[in-house]
Amino acid sequence: MSPLDLGPVLVTYRRKHQLNQAALAQLLNVDQTYISKIENGKRRVTDATMLALIVHRLDLPPQRLGLTKRAVAALTTQATR
Repeated sequence: MSPLDLGPVLVTYRRKHQLNQAALAQLLNVDQTYISKIENGKRRVTDATMLALIVHRLDLPPQRLGLTKRAVAALTTQATR
């Protein structure tokens, strides 16, 4: 899987839902600095499990992050065990 430019996706989500980086980080169970680095292009998310969790927790279309519904279901089930 090639690294996705996730930053604009997260910024758009935050603006639509009126969240700051800290609130989004809490939703994703990550540190605010991680969100900041992604949004500023200093960090790329290539881990399929993390991408699946982002899709699941933010209720995004899986295709937006290069995943299928089946992959998201499998990866999120695996991650929550």
